[in-house]
Amino acid sequence: MTKYESTKQALIKSPKKWLVTGAAGFIGSNLLEALLKLNQTVVGLDNFSTGYQHNLDQVENAVRDAEKNNYPNGQDSLIAGISTNHFSNPG
Repeated sequence: MTKYESTKQALIKSPKKWLVTGAAGFIGSNLLEALLKLNQTVVGLDNFSTGYQHNLDQVENAVRDAEKNNYPNGQDSLIAGISTNHFSNPG
């Protein structure tokens, strides 16, 4: 088993709470998706200066699709809701 796989298994056994900054960007949205699929609690922050709403929409769709495969009978959702708050860009 690779270090990556063992880390994933450890996270599944003992979920954590995560803060992902830049969650609407390319890297942040991929990290957000991976953590949600591991049933982690995640708060994502982004001021959308370089991130995009469609990245978050893709995360939500991907996680919902994975959820349907893992929980076909409609057990608890991995996504409580992805909401967007637009903050002013200081730049």
